[in-house]
Amino acid sequence: MNLKIRNVGSKLLLVTATTVLIGKILSNFLHFDHKIDIALSTAMFCIIGISYLFIGISKKRRLVRYSYILAGIYLVGFNVLDRKEAFSIIGIGCLIIPFALSAIFSEKKTIKEVKRM
Repeated sequence: MNLKIRNVGSKLLLVTATTVLIGKILSNFLHFDHKIDIALSTAMFCIIGISYLFIGISKKRRLVRYSYILAGIYLVGFNVLDRKEAFSIIGIGCLIIPFALSAIFSEKKTIKEVKRM
């Protein structure tokens, strides 16, 4: 049952992300109203935040897990609230920092370990 919910959730997230991406691309060519652009940007960052929450749940290392979860909460929460300049700068950090920590703390196998397998 849990696997079914996870598959449905990931497919739903993929469909909404694709729809928002198509909307952002069409916005560049068709010059949508400013309110529609803001709604698309809000939806885009909320989708990124929700995906960070899902990624954070699946990580094993605590620091990486909590960085993804906190970044996801920040992207969803503060994107819905009023937009300020400082929130945008922190939001960029929330997009980059979890990936950087994930790369730093990744469990890579050495060449000798791979040859032994």
